[in-house]
Amino acid sequence: MKKTTSIPFRALFPLQLAQVFCAVVLFGLVGGGTAWGQAVGDYRSIQSGNWSSTSTWERFNGASWVAAVATPTSLDGQITIRAGHTVTVAASVTADQVVVQAGGQITVSSPFILTIANGAGTDLDVFGTVNVAGTLTINAGAAVVVESGGILQNSGTVNTTGTLTFASAGKYQHTYTTSAGTIPTATWNAGSTCEITGYTTYNTANSPPGGLAQNFYNFTWNCPGQTGTITLHGNIATVNGDFTVVSTGSGALMARQNGDGTTLTLTIGGNLNLQGGTLDANNGVTAATINLGGSYNQTGGTFLCSGAGGLHRGQQNVHAIRGRHQHREHKLHRQRRRVADFEQRPQRRHRPEFYRKQQRHAQLWDQRDQRRWHVHSEFRRHAGPR
Repeated sequence: MKKTTSIPFRALFPLQLAQVFCAVVLFGLVGGGTAWGQAVGDYRSIQSGNWSSTSTWERFNGASWVAAVATPTSLDGQITIRAGHTVTVAASVTADQVVVQAGGQITVSSPFILTIANGAGTDLDVFGTVNVAGTLTINAGAAVVVESGGILQNSGTVNTTGTLTFASAGKYQHTYTTSAGTIPTATWNAGSTCEITGYTTYNTANSPPGGLAQNFYNFTWNCPGQTGTITLHGNIATVNGDFTVVSTGSGALMARQNGDGTTLTLTIGGNLNLQGGTLDANNGVTAATINLGGSYNQTGGTFLCSGAGGLHRGQQNVHAIRGRHQHREHKLHRQRRRVADFEQRPQRRHRPEFYRKQQRHAQLWDQRDQRRWHVHSEFRRHAGPR
């Protein structure tokens, strides 16, 4: 009789494959912002629709998900907006323990209010998108977190009596078009971004968006439909990451303008990036200061300092790649030592350039792309590693 050998299951199903299988199963259960396991009274979206419509929801009865006979409120369990669904608040409602999965969305229509009550744990956890055209009210003690990949869009009102936190790679988008609006008070964790992206015909220079006096991480200006000049009024003070201008449309962004009555001292911990549009650092008659911890990188657009200003930076290099500079009494200093005059310091070896002094400015020609750079003789720049 032939002897039979028993083979352990692990040998037939290698540990690595088992780990992958378990990870896939676990992701299917908890991925995208859905809690593993349900409790009686939990709600989840079954399709896109109004919050106040029972056809938008199903409810867990302890054994299975069934059609909802009422709509969820703060008196119920966890409320999940699933991927691919948009739930619209078209009647005011109070809720907590709300999870918006990646690919899911809550839209708060005007003039209605979504109130987030103080419940257990995080009261609104955003992995997808929350679009506020009406009002989002965060009650005292309530916690709202915009997670990595999550977006809070605001063209209405966000009241933060409770706490609003943007996690790393979480984003706020200021989508006002014809009025200034207010950026909500929040905690901006490392890697988060505040993006101004909506302005079109709004151009009242002396009325900047509210809420600028916060410690942002990344701050981005991206308004391709902008037609006027908008000033930050000198109110923005701290950007711990990068300050990036992508587009100002046919208009301009002023950090400070003449008549603001304020001085500008802006500290940027990372880079100042100009990718397009027009950035005027200071239109005022009193000096402005930008403390730059990283690099100045220009790949497009126009950088102006039409008033009396200064630009102070740290040890990293300034890489002005493309675009146009126009400066008036504008200086660039290293914090520990002054660099040589722009027209006297050779550039990177792989980019030979010729210099020609004139009475008020130096003209720099790049042999590779033949772009002309206009730089005031007072301007100091270090273009690359020594």
